[in-house]
Amino acid sequence: MIDSTTCYDGTGLFVTNQMNLMFSLAAGLIMPPSGFGDKYYQDTLAAYPGWTPVFVGKVPKSAIDFSTEEVRHLMPVIAELDLTDLHGIELNVARTRSQQLSLIAEPSHERSRQRGLLIRGPISANRIRLIRVKSDEDLDKIISQSQLRSNVPLRPAQLKRKKILFSRAYKRWEWQPESKWPQQSISVQESQAAGGILAMLFWIASKDRDAAAVCRSAFDPKSTRCDVPGLIEWMDDGHVMESSESVGGHLLWSIVTVLAENRLTSSDNDLDELVLHVLENVPAGLRNRTARLRNSLRSIGELGGESVGQLLKKHSQPVERAAILFFRRRQCQQLLDFESNLMTTMDWVCSAILFGARSGWLRLPLILRGNREMESAITRRMAAHAHRLAKTGVNTGAIPEMPPLRALSL
Repeated sequence: MIDSTTCYDGTGLFVTNQMNLMFSLAAGLIMPPSGFGDKYYQDTLAAYPGWTPVFVGKVPKSAIDFSTEEVRHLMPVIAELDLTDLHGIELNVARTRSQQLSLIAEPSHERSRQRGLLIRGPISANRIRLIRVKSDEDLDKIISQSQLRSNVPLRPAQLKRKKILFSRAYKRWEWQPESKWPQQSISVQESQAAGGILAMLFWIASKDRDAAAVCRSAFDPKSTRCDVPGLIEWMDDGHVMESSESVGGHLLWSIVTVLAENRLTSSDNDLDELVLHVLENVPAGLRNRTARLRNSLRSIGELGGESVGQLLKKHSQPVERAAILFFRRRQCQQLLDFESNLMTTMDWVCSAILFGARSGWLRLPLILRGNREMESAITRRMAAHAHRLAKTGVNTGAIPEMPPLRALSL
């Protein structure tokens, strides 16, 4: 029953609260509760872990209540999602023995009975067409709250008051989570890192043809040529190449994987320590090679320590230079503002990868997310990346081409 899916077009209604909505917009994904870390407030996503319930035409009042009952300051929102090319399982209304209406999942040819769908998550947040709120007061509060956050791409024009969606919700529909359903174990942390990497590679692509070629390879996992060892494999399925294939590639993607897995719950200083841990636990034959870099990284910030220029002269490998900048600069914009005639194209590329993995799409400020074209291209790739890692076999719909490498309209 779970695997019987149908492809849909049109619009679905996703019920949540304003806090989860803003987090999803910042993260670029409508995702399972596990993707929120400790920022999650109960909503309809909790009912079917790994799935996104969307409704057709109307929503159940019980779903609205379920999404706002955890704390008093939550406001209900209903997002209109573009379902084009997405696959899901129909949610239908059926009478139980007690003659109550209950939400069940079963494929059905009776389209008039169809009330909703279950879509395998995550879904690109770029599929949100409009966000419906209950009152002008809620609208003003949500705009105000979003403006306090530097990473929430909420345009006021997206918010529309539509009280009728809330007042005419299905009152007799008993919306019950189904505990018998298998949970879908889908992690979005590596996909968040992938989004940050794509954005940063896009910004340094203008440096020269080689940087542009790397950027194109990152956007297309089916590429056959890439100058960065391991890039295509990691962007495709999270594979970290062996050190016997490429020492630099092994170190780079081992660090990226650790950053991806821990960035949501770790401070920047903690992430520095995790990078050192990776360098300390390389295969025995590489330990002498990484010892010099570890010593340089540990000396950063010490009184009388060497300058960035001195450290760059001391270490000539791209991964080494990227790690040095990673320890000396905290923000992605700081890397883009950095200037040095010592840096090669591959130094910039590896640095962009590490900075992008640490930030992830979630922490990337709006100014570095580019225009809507870039946002759509990256967030839809993030959703597809998560499904590839989880091996769900889901077609996440058409993925936009990589934006042209030109000056972005910010």
